[in-house]
Amino acid sequence: PMVEVAKALSLTSHVLGLAKSTGASVKAYEVAREHLKVVESHAGGTADINEIYGAVRLESGLPYENGSQ
Repeated sequence: PMVEVAKALSLTSHVLGLAKSTGASVKAYEVAREHLKVVESHAGGTADINEIYGAVRLESGLPYENGSQ
């Protein structure tokens, strides 16, 4: 994988922690983190970050994988 989901989740936790400590909000990271959690639960921590599209597909009522029935 280009970037493993587990590593991306770790990074988003760090960034959100830094933002919170300064009173800032990083909504894009919050949304991305929720999608990454879906990927991790669906495909595991070693899945590629590109599978975030699968999480968005699920959110939209579509199957996780493109072309799935």
